[in-house]
Amino acid sequence: MCLSIFFKSLKNTNNQIEIFNIKQFFNTTIRTNSVLIFEKNYFHYECTPGFSKYFLDLGFNVDIIMTEIGNESFIFFEPTKKLRFFILDDKKYYRNDEYIGKLREIFKKYLAILVQTMTPDLKYFYRKSNLLKGKNSIFVYHYYPEMSYINFHNKIRSWTLLKFTNLALEINPHYFGKIKLRNKNKITRFFIASTRRRNYNRLISVSDILNKENFQFQVIVTGRNRAFNAQRIKNNIKDKFLFNLYLSYNKLFKIIESIDFIIITLDKKNRGDNTYNKGRSTGSAQISYGFLKPCLINIDFAKTYGMNNKNSIIFNNSKNSLYFAMREAIMMTDEEYKKKQYNLKKTADSIYEISKSNVKTTINYILKAKNIS
Repeated sequence: MCLSIFFKSLKNTNNQIEIFNIKQFFNTTIRTNSVLIFEKNYFHYECTPGFSKYFLDLGFNVDIIMTEIGNESFIFFEPTKKLRFFILDDKKYYRNDEYIGKLREIFKKYLAILVQTMTPDLKYFYRKSNLLKGKNSIFVYHYYPEMSYINFHNKIRSWTLLKFTNLALEINPHYFGKIKLRNKNKITRFFIASTRRRNYNRLISVSDILNKENFQFQVIVTGRNRAFNAQRIKNNIKDKFLFNLYLSYNKLFKIIESIDFIIITLDKKNRGDNTYNKGRSTGSAQISYGFLKPCLINIDFAKTYGMNNKNSIIFNNSKNSLYFAMREAIMMTDEEYKKKQYNLKKTADSIYEISKSNVKTTINYILKAKNIS
């Protein structure tokens, strides 16, 4: 079977970042001192610029195998010839033994291979491609209990986005590129991601009250789930909500650049939300760190993400707490807003340095294992 039918070319949109189709990957020269990032899914590309940045800062060349929507997450990234994209557009490959065999030989040429999303459904691919046994593999667990399903327990080569377990290193990829800091908008713009099984009733009722009190604000809703949509909004406040679901990363990041605050709608009363304190990281926090957008976050989750009254706005479970948080955000002066951003940057920079140090620990471990063998 001709492997090239699984992939298609993508024109280079940046003359300093090379973009190829996957067929060219089999014939390309693997540069010395290179790391490969591998993402087979159509999601988690908010992580790819951040992971790339750590490797680039440590002096490595970076190749990325990803679906064609992935390169859009690099719209703010600094152009560099040390970075190359190889684009795929079909997931059938990970059951194709001929294809996997070719990849297995190429994987050996890389200093390290980062599997950006470790999921149990790809155990066949991990085994056949020798990633599980390979001494240069690194695995990212976006929900760390999945470690037990896959039976890979090398702490130094297992990463989680936050420090949820002693079985893995914390690496948080919140870098998106050169972000232009904006003054606070005259009409305060809040951002939330529509996520299934969340309770949005509180946000709707608070928005209704703020509207009746003549506060000027907008709530921008994005996401890949229609759990929260325009049909749920009362007619008198429909103009306060702007829904932009199913956006490309390009459009999503441009919207995020333009907003003022991120509302993280986690609530410990929702059973599923508690995993965001124990083993799963909300992407909204990464966006907050990377774009320096202060959050409105429930006190029950704030400490997990390093958020406090200096870099965020904290609300609790009382009836009116979200109301006062949103009102504080709307009434905040530009000077007060810049102080929040400054403190948030200190938090983000601290997380970045911890993560970079842990990436270096992993690379040194791989180099030592390679030298011993």
